[in-house]
Amino acid sequence: MEEHSFTLKDAAQQPHTYTVTRHRGSEGLPLVMQVSAFVVEPIAAGLGPMLLGALQASGGARGASKGTGHVLRRILDNPEVLASLDLKALAGGVRVALLGLPVSSLYAILAVTNRDGKPLVAGGKATPAFDEAYAGNYIELGYALFEVAQYNGFFPELGTFVADAKKALATALEPAKSDESSDKSAD
Repeated sequence: MEEHSFTLKDAAQQPHTYTVTRHRGSEGLPLVMQVSAFVVEPIAAGLGPMLLGALQASGGARGASKGTGHVLRRILDNPEVLASLDLKALAGGVRVALLGLPVSSLYAILAVTNRDGKPLVAGGKATPAFDEAYAGNYIELGYALFEVAQYNGFFPELGTFVADAKKALATALEPAKSDESSDKSAD
């Protein structure tokens, strides 16, 4: 099975190499549902104010009197507004939300993960390597959970999420197209 590797630093700034495989579909399905329930709120709560703040900073709020559609169109048409979004802050909210999952879910997410060649979870329980790695080092744990969940497709990359949101907004704001062929057939 394909592996993904990444390196994180612990609280003492020492690097640690992680290797991750993907969860089997039957294991991943309940996890993606749990993760989604926990991360949708921080994404939505973080993205709205960021878009509004970016729009106001760009002077886009002046068009608000022309309606919501006009304001949203200004967001979509201004790449500087989207580029100014603080995706790192949004990712931080997602990392914090992940730490709110039940402990059994955290162990299940990390069941496919080794840190410095040692498994972090076995049989649904933390291994001695887990205890050694994260005692007083919970920030690294949050980053590891985020990386493992992202690699397993439990939520899209945040940049992709913003791009998808932009496409959805653009589609929603397109003027309704009338079907001219049906108009002609009515004559």
